[in-house]
Amino acid sequence: EAEISMVRKMVKFPEVLEKALDERKPHVIAGFLFEMCHEFNKFYSAAPVLTAESDEAQRTRLGIVQGFMHELKSGLAILGIPVLERM
Repeated sequence: EAEISMVRKMVKFPEVLEKALDERKPHVIAGFLFEMCHEFNKFYSAAPVLTAESDEAQRTRLGIVQGFMHELKSGLAILGIPVLERM
């Protein structure tokens, strides 16, 4: 359930970018990124990645994490917000 919900959210990213561009409203991207981070927090709490029950589940969840990071970095770059690689 958590994986599906996260992927459903991430799939909307191109649509959000197009809407923000068409309407010239960058805050649409910021709002989406905020919502996506909230969804990722729920996913990460419900679906352990490194201690997944199978190798397939672990690979799937790692793919979701990688996709999330790619979209988050891309969205922040579009907004001109630098991303720290490490804290």
